[in-house]
Amino acid sequence: MTDQAAAMPMDRQLKRRARGMPPVLLGVIATLAVLLVLIPAGMFQSRVSERALKDEIRAGLLRTARIAASSVDVEIHKQFSKAEDEFTPAYQQALAPLVAAKKADPQIAYLYTAIRQDDGKIYFIYDVTPTPEDPSVEDTSVAVMEEYEDPPPEIIEAFEQRKAIVSEDFYTDEWCVDGCIGGYLPLFDGNGEFVAILGLDLTKGDYERRLASIRKAITYGGIIGVLLALLVGLGVWLVRRSDRNTHELGRQLTTVNALLNISRALAQKLEVAELMPTVISETSAIMSAERCSFFLYDQENKLLVGQVMQGMEAKTITVPHDAGVVGRVARSGQLSNVIDAYQDPDFDRSFDILNDYKTRNILAAPVLAEDGQVIGVVQVINKIGARAFDEDDEILLEALTGQMQMAFERARLTESYVEKRRLDSALKLASNIQMSMLPNEFPEPGSGPFDLHAILVPAKAVGGDFYDFFPVDEHRWCLVIADVSGKGIPAALFMAKTKALIKAFASINCAPDDVLERANNELAYDNSAAMFVTVFLAVMDTRNGELVYSNAGHNHPYILSPDGSQRLLTEADGVPIGAMTDLEFECAKTELQPAEVFYLFTDGVNEAMSPDNEQLGDDRLTELLVARVNESVQAQNEAILQAVRDHANGAEQSDDITVMAVRRS
Repeated sequence: MTDQAAAMPMDRQLKRRARGMPPVLLGVIATLAVLLVLIPAGMFQSRVSERALKDEIRAGLLRTARIAASSVDVEIHKQFSKAEDEFTPAYQQALAPLVAAKKADPQIAYLYTAIRQDDGKIYFIYDVTPTPEDPSVEDTSVAVMEEYEDPPPEIIEAFEQRKAIVSEDFYTDEWCVDGCIGGYLPLFDGNGEFVAILGLDLTKGDYERRLASIRKAITYGGIIGVLLALLVGLGVWLVRRSDRNTHELGRQLTTVNALLNISRALAQKLEVAELMPTVISETSAIMSAERCSFFLYDQENKLLVGQVMQGMEAKTITVPHDAGVVGRVARSGQLSNVIDAYQDPDFDRSFDILNDYKTRNILAAPVLAEDGQVIGVVQVINKIGARAFDEDDEILLEALTGQMQMAFERARLTESYVEKRRLDSALKLASNIQMSMLPNEFPEPGSGPFDLHAILVPAKAVGGDFYDFFPVDEHRWCLVIADVSGKGIPAALFMAKTKALIKAFASINCAPDDVLERANNELAYDNSAAMFVTVFLAVMDTRNGELVYSNAGHNHPYILSPDGSQRLLTEADGVPIGAMTDLEFECAKTELQPAEVFYLFTDGVNEAMSPDNEQLGDDRLTELLVARVNESVQAQNEAILQAVRDHANGAEQSDDITVMAVRRS
């Protein structure tokens, strides 16, 4: 460059260069310049956002491992050291909590425990991988003391360091052919002695699905960035084509610089509250305005609340949505360009009077969500060096509101994902708490006057069914099964209250009708939600098999004889409890003969739906029970549960499933 050119003012240099370049070339250069700025910023943003989400997924995997580990009886775990242990009742009972934990989070592919012998080899102990019914499907389950021949390095590190570890990268083995991420948690006994490692795996497919939401937001950001670059290039081309002066070209360069600053802020800040001051400051510079403000639209209260207010930072400004220019933009969702503020019927002069300010012109644009709802309004005031804002200003402000939309959308997606993970964790904990309220230790078969077994499978993370059995004196036991109206958290809370009331009143007076009357009055009091619960309650005398029972609107239980005959307990029927006070109930008696089975269930069994909306039905249930009458009570329950699953054939479970079987010895 010559000395003469170096001494030339910058605006004249830019003007001379601009005149020497074709309009199309200027537009292409400007577009490429913006892309060269946005691409690194976008890549940095995507790495930061995805890294944060990956860390949250790995932390969630470790939380799930801790929840599962809390249900493992480490003392019993040490007893299993032979392959044949897998087929013992004690092993299956010890495995049941892990089975329930895996059902609570079906996205977990494998859940197991492993030990390390003195020879350095790793062997499996617990494994909740289901054995497939179809012989053509490869069985991926493992046996007790089966060697883990190709363990990932993270599980070896967990054994050596005896600390919780989550793998950073995907690994593959004979089970995780397409790749898995594993979480490993050490298990210690009551004396603090290291016993085993609990491991769980998340497949690459499920891992990628959890990342889909943030990648969608990043994709939107990339699209907006490309559109913005094209818009800037188009603006430069229009400037050159219309032969505008050097000031206009300098303005475009200022715009690019400001957009660069906004892009950097977008890459570095996730919180909208931290980002908006930077965006508003850059918007004011780009638009050559004296002031710029951002109002957040509170649609519920119909108010616009000032979030960033240049020139009035110390004041809190709220505007009703039916007042002012910003209110008009919020209501209509359309940009508004006011050339003379004092001639606009919606302009409120009191703002100028109170702040000793003169508003000449206003340009205001809405910030829209994806569904078209107004999130807020950006307002720029008083164009510097011009009478009013022009059409180019309108285009540029709308492009800037697109950047703001991306920031809000990214914040919403991030918040939604974090909230979902938090809710999932809470529901898993609630499910564990609810299942722990139910008795899960059953009499050893043949060890007492009766054999008993029960299963509850909730339709959602938590459910409204429950069962209970407990002694009321030396020779009598109370047997209860119930089904609360509704599903989810409300039903689970109502279930917990009902269970506690029935047990408390049965301990005072074990007459079934009296227990139901008292529990009903307590539940119906202040029950504004009008929830109710069906209950079948029986008291069994173990000396002679006498059953005294009362039915509050529940399914009729069966009594099954070894010869295949069966009868339903249809007497003492009443209405469900909890809906209204002062209900009366009746009692009936029958006798359970030796070897006969008393079978109770909820309507999630007989009303289970197939994909063709066909119920399992009472007749089919009766056939299944009669066919299994001479098997153990546990085998009966498991067979019924499998029959329900086969009937559903993959259809979503619509109701809680609960079964309880009692055989008199």
